[in-house]
Amino acid sequence: MKFLVGTAGIHKAPGRVQVTDEATLERAILTQAPYLDSVIVTRIYTRTLNQLLKVEGAVAHLTEDGTRVELPGLSVTPVQEKFYVRAGQKDEA
Repeated sequence: MKFLVGTAGIHKAPGRVQVTDEATLERAILTQAPYLDSVIVTRIYTRTLNQLLKVEGAVAHLTEDGTRVELPGLSVTPVQEKFYVRAGQKDEA
């Protein structure tokens, strides 16, 4: 159907699948459909990790209770001063 400012019509939308329970689906894929395991992605949220851990010296501790955390694959960068230059900002007047 044509209008002065465009058209309207009907088209077939492709069939889709939707995840309703991620944990249940993940277990089902791993046990019943291992050929679909490429859709499972593990992600570590470093922002949350930095909120849960605090760094003192070169050691990480749980923020909640101070328990020392040393895990393979986790490196600690101690607090440090960094040099920076700001350029291109206009004066506020």
